[in-house]
Amino acid sequence: MGSTSRRVLAAAVFLGAAALALTLLPGLSTWLTWRELAQTAQADAASWSRQASPWHWTIRRPEDLVAGRVFGEVSQATSPDGLVLRSEESSPFEMGLPLARTADLTHAGRLHILMKPEAPVSVQLVVRERLDGPAFVSDAVLGSTDLALDTPSLNWSADGHPSVPPTRAAMLRLRLQLQPGKAVVFSGASLEPMAPVARPTPGTPPRTHSLGAWIDAASRLDSRQIPWLVPTASQRAENLLHWRDRARDAIPAAIVGSGAPHPGLPAWASQRLAAVLVIFYVLALIWLWRRPPTRPGLRAGIETAGLLAGPLWLVAGLHFGTADIPLPAVACVAALAFGALLAWRDRHAPYGLRLATGAERWLTPFLLLPVAIVLAMGAERNWTAPDQLRVLTYIAWAFVQQWLLLQLVGRRLHRLLPPAAAMFVTALAFALLHTPNGALMQMCFIAELWWAWCYYRGRTLVPIAVAHAACALVLEAGLAGSSYLRSLEVSARFFL
Repeated sequence: MGSTSRRVLAAAVFLGAAALALTLLPGLSTWLTWRELAQTAQADAASWSRQASPWHWTIRRPEDLVAGRVFGEVSQATSPDGLVLRSEESSPFEMGLPLARTADLTHAGRLHILMKPEAPVSVQLVVRERLDGPAFVSDAVLGSTDLALDTPSLNWSADGHPSVPPTRAAMLRLRLQLQPGKAVVFSGASLEPMAPVARPTPGTPPRTHSLGAWIDAASRLDSRQIPWLVPTASQRAENLLHWRDRARDAIPAAIVGSGAPHPGLPAWASQRLAAVLVIFYVLALIWLWRRPPTRPGLRAGIETAGLLAGPLWLVAGLHFGTADIPLPAVACVAALAFGALLAWRDRHAPYGLRLATGAERWLTPFLLLPVAIVLAMGAERNWTAPDQLRVLTYIAWAFVQQWLLLQLVGRRLHRLLPPAAAMFVTALAFALLHTPNGALMQMCFIAELWWAWCYYRGRTLVPIAVAHAACALVLEAGLAGSSYLRSLEVSARFFL
């Protein structure tokens, strides 16, 4: 086979592998999103079956509240029994209960507050049905122990005028008033059904492929029935989340997902296993730094795995944006520290091909910017310009990503693989670091193929990082929120 035939075959293999990756990445996104919806649906159904709801709060410290604090003249302290608030004057103070999603006050209209005051405390509820809507304020209720407030039975006002009770809560605050010097201990709160609800059943109301028809039928159910939508699993991740958001916007209590159980370890066992893995991973990185393998290929492969394992565990493992982030975050920081040590060790090591001139090194990474602008303009939506801090922060973050992938991972892959294969694996790793955002993963894969080629020819990180940030900010300003690109969020934050 001649050299020309070999080049044609290599190009065909490369293009075929790239096409396969672009096809499989959205499939991975859909599978992870379907799995997330199923797990959430299972948890929601279990809560309603216990005559509880998905909205409950454990209060032990200020960080358990909105903004991590209580608003007003009050001292805050922690105790084994809960958060201790001591009033310093007679004026009211407020504490916000965090809401990951809008609460349904029709299906779960009883707010149960767990508290132990030293003297009777006046409690009012402050609710916004939408974050940009008016504030509903209830009449004050005196409590000397735990309180159960039925929101439809309270008297409400909005903008100073009598109002009907709110039916949902995008914001929920407790407004409290206590005698000066007296304290109250809060340990938690929960929204509960005011009357027994029927055990949720998938397909309630009957299944339909029309979301509008399902919402119309579900809106006619009474508060004793929890509507459960099971969308088709073949849809794109963005469409699945769009179904969920529309269903919850119409009926916040709506369950969306298959509800099929996913076997896994109990939470306590999962945390212990994660702790063991983090310790092993950190010790392995230390050992790899102190005693690297002598064979260049083996060393490059193991170091590449060590550099990527921590960030992929945090992002592709869907831990970023959840309560169990600390251990994966430690692994990610350990990987970056390991990378810094390797960068210092590699500072004089040769890289490979370098043919680009100074102008080419600075201009070629930006050839993707017009593509990003065209994509954003095709969304036909109002652009939201980022502020200066956002721009600077994104440039710094883009530099960290490209430093990890191009200077550290890419250098090792070029020792291990042919140049085209090394750039392919680098681009695939970059895409996986944006899991489970399928559309963004596809864009990142294509973009990193180009930027990996630019770096291989010029070995200049700064223009690539700036081009990366510029393209991302353009897509965020013009395309994010469209039917194709839901957002630029990754990991568990993509599901919010």
